[in-house]
Amino acid sequence: MITQFLEHENLTETARTLERESGFYFNMRFFEDLVHNGAFDEAEEYVDGFTDLHENSFSTKIYFELRKQKFLETLEDGERCRALTMLMQEFRDFAPYNRSLCGEAAALLTVDDFRHHQSLAGHGDVNEARRSVMNDIRRCLHANPVFQGKLQPPNI
Repeated sequence: MITQFLEHENLTETARTLERESGFYFNMRFFEDLVHNGAFDEAEEYVDGFTDLHENSFSTKIYFELRKQKFLETLEDGERCRALTMLMQEFRDFAPYNRSLCGEAAALLTVDDFRHHQSLAGHGDVNEARRSVMNDIRRCLHANPVFQGKLQPPNI
């Protein structure tokens, strides 16, 4: 009821902060909008209120998909220095799970179009890729025990 009231009063940022800080309700529509609009840092910040990267394999996958898409879009924009920084800072969290990940991602820095890499050939345009990433993340959210009972607004 509180978040509904806050939204009614156009205090949407306050409503999202309350959701994130309480961990009571995960607003899927808000999260999807962040991903579809390419606001990956904000999407990750919102998820932080409910889980962390190492909580379980589903949580790890959610963080990985957000960072991977952000990395690929940075490459697509031609920002190789920024992509390298992301690789060194944001992907090292995944090293314990996949030792070759950083090497594979670093190889993408050397090609003109990452879609020439066999595993990314079907990546598609930005909007299509974001929809695909969101579909993968949605499956992880629904399967993740941390989010059980938090994906639907409470019945009042």
